[in-house]
Amino acid sequence: MPSETSFSTSEWSLLKELPFKVILAAVAADVKGPVGAAGKEMVIGARSLVSSATAQYAENSLIMGILAEVAEDPASESEIALDDDQARQSVIVEALAYCQNASVLLTGHPNDVEVAQYRQWVYEAAAAVTEATKSGGILGFGAVTVSDKEEAFLIQLRLALGIGDEATPATEE
Repeated sequence: MPSETSFSTSEWSLLKELPFKVILAAVAADVKGPVGAAGKEMVIGARSLVSSATAQYAENSLIMGILAEVAEDPASESEIALDDDQARQSVIVEALAYCQNASVLLTGHPNDVEVAQYRQWVYEAAAAVTEATKSGGILGFGAVTVSDKEEAFLIQLRLALGIGDEATPATEE
């Protein structure tokens, strides 16, 4: 079973940071209104959402190891700054690069089930963030849950994580 001891310090750091990089990138994919406190609260709320994965992935030692370490590691203001378009684009590029690096790292790992669940878990965290608010429309009418920009990010994310089209947002049917 994958665990912290199965990876070097830098590899473990990559796997541990990846879910939060992806969550932040999902927020940055299509900022709805002022970023300020609302965007920061979304990221902090998403961290809580990721922590709730313990019920779904309780048998996954990789995910549980990561959750155990990050549970007491709150986000700092500098980690969640999305002050301008350049910062938001940088966050997305960095998250996708982390995904590609993690995908290479995890390819061929002996426990395919845990690795597939880890990739899915990371994707689900991003999808949950994109589904958290609606955009477009007037007074909520005609609004969409996942915007075209967010959907484009989720497609890039699936590719970078090396997962198939079966990992799609809950809003698609």
